[in-house]
Amino acid sequence: FPVTISPLLEEVDNLIIPVDMMESLTNMPPALANFEAFSNSSKRGILEWIFSAKTMDTRRKRIFITADMARLNLKANHLPSTKLYQAIQAKESTNPST
Repeated sequence: FPVTISPLLEEVDNLIIPVDMMESLTNMPPALANFEAFSNSSKRGILEWIFSAKTMDTRRKRIFITADMARLNLKANHLPSTKLYQAIQAKESTNPST
């Protein structure tokens, strides 16, 4: 049986950054440079997480989180980085002047 790979999975496998994500990464320097420096397996996991969003709202949130975390050189959808990011966000929300 021939195996058919969906175009979205092909984009993930080829590490193609979608246009909306590229815009977000570009708008939060140095997010794009940091994201590009992540290992291929990390980028693939992040792209799968973004492509698996069931709604556009969820996709937008995941892209924002990915870009904001990459700006801090943290990998979205990776547990240690996510916990650190949440701690940073909590600190910033209690002390917005820093």
